[in-house]
Amino acid sequence: MDAALETEVVENSQTKLTVELAPTTDSTQSTSTNKLQTFLHQEPAPRLQQALQKVQVLPDLQSGGAAGWYCPQLLPFTSFAGLPPPPPPPPLPSLPPLPPLPPPPLPSLPPLPPLPPPPLPSLPPLPPQFPPPTPPPFLPPLPPHPPSPALPPPLSHYAYIPYDQTQLSEGRFIIKSTQRKAPHPGFIEVMISVFLLKTPGVAYSAESVCCWGKAEGKLTARERLQLLLDAGSFVEYDMFLEHNCADFGMEKEKYPGDSVVTGRGRINGRTVFVFSQDFTVFGGSLSGAHAKKICKIMDQAMLVGAPVIGLNDSGGARIQEGVESLAGYADIFLRNVTASGVIPQISLIMGPCAGGAVYSPALTDFTFMVKDTSYLFITGPDVVKSVTNEDVTQEELGGAKTHTTMSGVAHKAFQNDVDALLQLREFFNFLPLSNQDPSPVRKCDDPWDRSVPGLDTVVPLETTSAYDMKDIVLGIVDNQEFFEIMPNYARNIIIGFARMDGRTVGIVGNQPKVAAGCLDINSSVKGARFVRFCDAFNIPLITFVDVPGFLPGTQQEYGGIIRHGAKLLYAFAEATVPKITIITRKAYGGAYDVMSSKHLRGDINYAWPTAEVAVMGAKGAVSIIFRGSGKQAEQEAEYVDKFANPFPAAVRGFVDDIIEPRTTRMRINRDLAVLSCKKQTNPWKKHANIPL
Repeated sequence: MDAALETEVVENSQTKLTVELAPTTDSTQSTSTNKLQTFLHQEPAPRLQQALQKVQVLPDLQSGGAAGWYCPQLLPFTSFAGLPPPPPPPPLPSLPPLPPLPPPPLPSLPPLPPLPPPPLPSLPPLPPQFPPPTPPPFLPPLPPHPPSPALPPPLSHYAYIPYDQTQLSEGRFIIKSTQRKAPHPGFIEVMISVFLLKTPGVAYSAESVCCWGKAEGKLTARERLQLLLDAGSFVEYDMFLEHNCADFGMEKEKYPGDSVVTGRGRINGRTVFVFSQDFTVFGGSLSGAHAKKICKIMDQAMLVGAPVIGLNDSGGARIQEGVESLAGYADIFLRNVTASGVIPQISLIMGPCAGGAVYSPALTDFTFMVKDTSYLFITGPDVVKSVTNEDVTQEELGGAKTHTTMSGVAHKAFQNDVDALLQLREFFNFLPLSNQDPSPVRKCDDPWDRSVPGLDTVVPLETTSAYDMKDIVLGIVDNQEFFEIMPNYARNIIIGFARMDGRTVGIVGNQPKVAAGCLDINSSVKGARFVRFCDAFNIPLITFVDVPGFLPGTQQEYGGIIRHGAKLLYAFAEATVPKITIITRKAYGGAYDVMSSKHLRGDINYAWPTAEVAVMGAKGAVSIIFRGSGKQAEQEAEYVDKFANPFPAAVRGFVDDIIEPRTTRMRINRDLAVLSCKKQTNPWKKHANIPL
């Protein structure tokens, strides 16, 4: 039976849903086709949702059984054309007539004698006890009963269709059946409802807001998850959860899932838990239900040992819910702190993020932003204007440039949503799933013992000349792949992730091109946080040293360079992961100690022939030692011969070997293979007291 129901939709319809019932392509099944096409006219979300709650799909018996279908709740918006009756079944083949059978003979029985009737007892008549009934009043005749509607066939007429035999293609919802029976109406009803709730722009997204987001180059919450995760791997949690606020008319504005999409998925086959805030629903503001969804996936991530990625696009707390919204923030903050050092936590700011919403990203391990569309600030420009009378734009106050170059709140900024999500997928590959997993290893095509002749000449002969430390890093790591963290903040130190013989490693190095590679407040904090992350998640550390000391000056002293510089020293000393250090040129003063020296439990410390390990430079040392007496040039040469070379440290065991620069990659890979079994612990303590 091949038949299809054609429908007409009113002209102002904007959203159409086609539900098609079709058989599978299995050749063993019947080739007959039952098609169901239902076009839904878009109404305002609440009324459409109420209409769908009681949708009934019944067979149109007048047009051929299950071939025609209609939805009573949607009749005002649809009209139907007739369907041709089904073709008659083929005639059966004629068979030859059977010969008649003779009737069997019946035995003759004698007739039975007639029975006399039993006598009836005579009863006395009953005395009258009630008056004779009065005749009923005259009633008009009842109107004719309207014809009853056709009833659906019994349940045995319907086929059970598993959920995984459905698919969505170009707005058409196709249900594949292996039987000639039609699906039960309840199944169609549920599938239509779920389709509407899962389709962006149909269930609750405001058209004007979506258009604004598209104009800004922003993706919707679900589009972001589709781009971030492997295709078909996303499993959504709490899709139908709604807020329970009944104040200020909020009971009339309830949307399934509230203002966040949560769940789990995979990135390159590795499990990750995610949440994506939806700015089209109450501005992405956080409600009690919103917080409950985020807390659930964070608890699940802690339970199974998988990272959490948050795509933040929120206007802050939902004012209508009052303190319940604030309690939701506190619940999330607690889980951020509990999960710190247990599972990696990553925040990607993809829109405005104000008020309490900014503290959760600040508690995560890495915070990334999108240029021109993402903002982070405690109070917006209007509040700043009213309190301090400052005129400032959103970009100046909390844009990506501000937080990646000046404040250091964000670790990196990307060009747009697509670039950010693709870069995040690449960044995720460097991280282990939890602190119980080793550093990730993947197949490497770059020879582990590759020689790098260019490193022999990368350091200038003149000690005051600058060079780019990234040239050394890129020459040593696998395939010249280096994912730099905070590239535009505190540029006198470089940090980031790379791979050595396929194994993830953390790179820390002084940058002679900026401030001669001196350590200051910002670079110390930047390096310390990165070192602590690598130590928490079993990622080996490789440190390249060319540091003339800490940056002097009143600004640094007043800002607390002593306390902040101690953070980097503390982080290197506390770390128990494999630590390999290469001194490329200068290692002066206290900065030599801080940069993963042998004295801070460095496992392997190498020096290049150009290395200088001393208390300070020759010129400063001579001016202090000789105090201007004698020939300064000869005294400086004497000091250089005695201290400004790697031998004083090597003869004392502070440097394990003086190596040729071209062999650096081979030696690091060889040492990492040995140190992969390293086991070192710190004394038990409740927690340490780092100089914050």
